[in-house]
Amino acid sequence: MLNISYPSVPFIQWVMVRFYKKPKLIEELRIAAAYAQKVRIKLQTGEVIEGKAQLSGDPNRTKVRTDDGPLWIPYEEIEFVERLIKLN
Repeated sequence: MLNISYPSVPFIQWVMVRFYKKPKLIEELRIAAAYAQKVRIKLQTGEVIEGKAQLSGDPNRTKVRTDDGPLWIPYEEIEFVERLIKLN
């Protein structure tokens, strides 16, 4: 028998959504920025960047605010994007 205990804090459910294709990837980054959602971006070099997406006026780059400050990431360097969505 499996015994599972749950903390007494309210349960918050999150969903991670991953996107690979460039047009959809860019669209999802814009949606994440509009709702101030967290994103995880994997670059073609293998580096993973986590932070809050921010709106960018640059048509070739996205802006992500990380713990170390803002980063501008060219779209062509992005392998995939994961967007963290709060369900409740």
